[in-house]
Amino acid sequence: MTGRQLPANDYAAIKAATRKLISHAGGPVAAAAVTRGGHQNIGRYGSAQPDDGERFMPADVIADLESECGQPVLTRALAKLGGHLLVPEPDVVKSGTALGSITAKALKETSDVFVALAEGLGDGRLCAADAARIEAEVEEAIIKLLALRFQVRAEVEGGE
Repeated sequence: MTGRQLPANDYAAIKAATRKLISHAGGPVAAAAVTRGGHQNIGRYGSAQPDDGERFMPADVIADLESECGQPVLTRALAKLGGHLLVPEPDVVKSGTALGSITAKALKETSDVFVALAEGLGDGRLCAADAARIEAEVEEAIIKLLALRFQVRAEVEGGE
């Protein structure tokens, strides 16, 4: 590929994620029923064939299919290629009582990260099982901290 910014394996990863999204949508025919474009074009977006290698799914089609599936399959893959982590936006309530509850949950999950880290390092080294547990705790903490972030925004917006 000439004139492209990413290595070929990144474009192959986009194609693979596209095939996964189409599969989650029920295949090309079902996907075409909930977005623009025929099933043949939908199929080509995920095709690894050389003549289809430059065809990628447009953003509006991605949005339609991910909305239908309820999962950001391709968006998550694109975020990963850019070095980002995609996490769900938490639900928040606009009331003074929610902030304290969400803060407590964020503090608990954050402390769980350090408990898992301390337990993992108890023998002086981290094994794969320790790392998996720590990563799971970090993921939970990230989600709770984002909930806190959004709740703080909701409190400010609600007070104005």
